[in-house]
Amino acid sequence: MVNTLLEEKKSFSEKGQAEMKELRETNEKQSKTIKSLRDGGAGMLVKQKEANRQSMLLLQSAEPSVQLLKALEDVAAVTKTLEEELQELQESQEKASVAPSTEPPPPEPG
Repeated sequence: MVNTLLEEKKSFSEKGQAEMKELRETNEKQSKTIKSLRDGGAGMLVKQKEANRQSMLLLQSAEPSVQLLKALEDVAAVTKTLEEELQELQESQEKASVAPSTEPPPPEPG
């Protein structure tokens, strides 16, 4: 009877040790997974910050392009105005040359 009790306790102890070993292995796997996720998350955070920094640099470098486009639009507007004024001037000169002269014709020689 004592042997039976000892065998039962030994069997129970072995099962408990096996469960503990399994729990330790599971705990180690979970710890590794958590560490991996943290490291990956930290890496992703670094990459996100780098992407944000690059976006800001692109936006800042795009500003001169916006200024350049505005300047080009201004030049186009001034050019259009000058062309319109030139056309008006040419038309007025053509009208002046076609219109009959109100001055008397020059005297004929001799």
